[in-house]
Amino acid sequence: MKKRNIVVGLLMGVTMMALLSGCASVPKAEDPSVYLDPAQENAADKEEVVAYAEEVKPLIESFYEEGKGLKNLSAKGNALFVEVDLSEVPGEYDKVEDQMIFESTRITHGLLNYRPYEFIKDLYKISITFTGGKTLDFYGKQMVENEGELSFKAETIVAEVKRK
Repeated sequence: MKKRNIVVGLLMGVTMMALLSGCASVPKAEDPSVYLDPAQENAADKEEVVAYAEEVKPLIESFYEEGKGLKNLSAKGNALFVEVDLSEVPGEYDKVEDQMIFESTRITHGLLNYRPYEFIKDLYKISITFTGGKTLDFYGKQMVENEGELSFKAETIVAEVKRK
């Protein structure tokens, strides 16, 4: 009986150490302020980005029934700006934050992968404003490429939604 307790205690200890070391290795999202570039914030409009905003708008509108939800999609400088009214979007999630994560993921994926234009990789940022809520800024330098598609890591999107 005593040997069994020792073995069980050792197994529990090893299991706890494995769990704690695994939790320590979970990557944290970077602070987006490192991506701020004052010159880009006030840059002149890039014609290709402005044209792309008009081109991709029907795709983003198709995410929402009867055009409800999407309030605006525009370009300024080298950035894309999206405004969504969550009160007009059918709630698929119990928490507003979860809905924001879902909307941000599909919007950014749609914007980044609609057409394989090279300039997309050079976008400064994508800014998504939720009416009555918050603005989420995803910077081009945070983009990752996976199997030919551009996206933002899940932890980047979640961290931005949870940022105060």
